Amino acid sequence: MKRIFTLLFAVVMTAMTAMAEKTTSYTDNLVITVDNNAPVTQTTTINVTEQDNGKYKFELKDFKFGNNKVGDVVLEDVQGTKADGVTTLVVDNVKTKIQNAPLFSLGSLINLAGGVTISMTAKISDSTNKMFADMTMKGAGQNIKATFGDEKNITTGIKAPQATTKAYNATSIFTLAGQQVGSMTPGQVYIVKTSDGKTTKVIKK
Repeated sequence: MKRIFTLLFAVVMTAMTAMAEKTTSYTDNLVITVDNNAPVTQTTTINVTEQDNGKYKFELKDFKFGNNKVGDVVLEDVQGTKADGVTTLVVDNVKTKIQNAPLFSLGSLINLAGGVTISMTAKISDSTNKMFADMTMKGAGQNIKATFGDEKNITTGIKAPQATTKAYNATSIFTLAGQQVGSMTPGQVYIVKTSDGKTTKVIKK
C-alpha cells in the first residue's frame, strides 16, 4: 500500500510541475556561420520553457550546419527579465555538452573536445509572439555564429506617441533618455507609467 501511495505522489508532483512550466515554440530562419565560411540559412524551431523557479529552459533542436549535424543545444536555468512586453534571456560564456549528437558528427567532435561555450542574448516580444536570438558558440576549435529571427520583429508594449494635454493617473514620468522628471514641457515626448501598470508615450501640448 505504501508503494502505491508513493507512486501516486510522484505522478501528482510530476503533473503539477508540468502545469507550472509553460513552453512556447518559435519557428524562424536560423543563419549560421562557422569560422570564415559562407553563412547557411535553415528554418528551425526553438522551444522556450518558463521554469517554476522563474528561470528559463532554451532548446535549439536539430542544430546543423549544412549537411553537418550537430545535435540539440539545451540551456537550463537561463536568467530572464521582462520589461515593456519583451522578455530578454541572457547567457554569458556557459559551457555545456551538445545533446543527441549523432556519432562522428560535428556535435560529437565538440563533445569529445570538452563541450561548447555559449553566449547568447535572446528577446521575445509578447505583442508579435516573435523571437530574436544572437548566439556565439566555441568548441573543438570552431567559432560558430548563429542568428535566429529578425530583431525588427521585436516590438515593445509601449504605444505610439499620443497627443494629450494631461497624463491621467500617471505614477511616474520619464524622458526618452530614461530620466525621471516631475512635469512635462510642451512639445516634448515622454514615457508615462500609469497607475494601472501600463506604459505609454505621450507628447505634451
